Amino acid sequence: LLARSADEGHEELDGLDANDLLSALFEATDRLRRDVHDSKGVLGVLEHGRRLQSTATPFGFAATTWASLRDTAADLCDLIEAEESSDEEISDRSAKLRDTLQRLI
Repeated sequence: LLARSADEGHEELDGLDANDLLSALFEATDRLRRDVHDSKGVLGVLEHGRRLQSTATPFGFAATTWASLRDTAADLCDLIEAEESSDEEISDRSAKLRDTLQRLI
């Protein structure tokens, strides 16, 4: 209950909507890990990663797991938007987030 209080003000998603968000982010990170210049991958990570940041922990997820996922997505979005980021860094972080998402969905 205390963990859920940290989600105040965040968007609530039901199970299917949360799954759709994670699936879309998985697809985008999969594209990005193969080609960091893939426009659909970049835009997908930014759109779905930022949305994930503002989403409350859905039913069935541990609050700590969801918070870690939010932080990882935020870090990847920040890395993409930073001018000094290397392609290798973006590819590696995309692959790690993709692997995490694959285990969750």
